[in-house]
Amino acid sequence: MFSDFRHAIRVLVKSPGVSTLIVLVLAVGIGANTAMFSIIHGVLLRPLPYADSAQLVAIRSLVRGKEGDNAAVPDVVDFRAQSRSLAAIAAYTDYRIAMTGRAHTRRRRERRGSGGRDLGIDVGASLRADAIDHR
Repeated sequence: MFSDFRHAIRVLVKSPGVSTLIVLVLAVGIGANTAMFSIIHGVLLRPLPYADSAQLVAIRSLVRGKEGDNAAVPDVVDFRAQSRSLAAIAAYTDYRIAMTGRAHTRRRRERRGSGGRDLGIDVGASLRADAIDHR
């Protein structure tokens, strides 16, 4: 075993260009692997920062065979009334507004929510932080 190790060291010392290339390839491979696992952990594996986040579900509407982003308000009211397995239901919607003035028009994207406190989530704080100004 030690003779194989000594032979490998001798071969690497005799050709420093190949040795450098091998080290660089290993470094790039290890770095890429670490980056991919960090991204996967941050996006897919880490739990959401809410109490009992494993119990949160998203409900989307289906209109004429196409999935919609938001359920209509009457649908949410029906979900709340007829749900037997969900403890609480909250809804939110995204919309764009344009505020016109004398000098320029300001466009904003806003998100409004209903009753996230039932879920143990401070919806208002996250929604206010989400407002984006577009000029």
